[in-house]
Amino acid sequence: MHPFIRGGDVLLVEPVAPAQLRPGEIVLYHRGRTSHVVHRLVRRVEKDGQLVFIAKGDNAVGADAPILAEQVLGRVVEIHMDGHCMRLDTGPGRLLGLLVYRLSPWKPWRYSWLKRLGRLPWRCVQRFTWRKT
Repeated sequence: MHPFIRGGDVLLVEPVAPAQLRPGEIVLYHRGRTSHVVHRLVRRVEKDGQLVFIAKGDNAVGADAPILAEQVLGRVVEIHMDGHCMRLDTGPGRLLGLLVYRLSPWKPWRYSWLKRLGRLPWRCVQRFTWRKT
């Protein structure tokens, strides 16, 4: 999920009814018996009367295998990073999540000139989304 979530970040996950999940939200789901995955929801599909989700990592080339509703454990509502905290379920955090969701097919953070160009606005966004813990 880099650049949005990095190794060492602590995530707060809340249980949620699968019908309430929307594209752009980050979900925790289990794959197999022991593997858990945190990826962004990109699509909801009703297949044979059953709700199925398509998720993908922000930096991944392709989408994950379809996720059944019973595999979803919850949605990520808060990220704790280096003494700062960002809520994802309200206001600026939700908008930032939608922006990353919309830009993820282009992967703009892979281009160094966009990284440099994006540093200044990112610092402004950080002031509104991250708070000290």
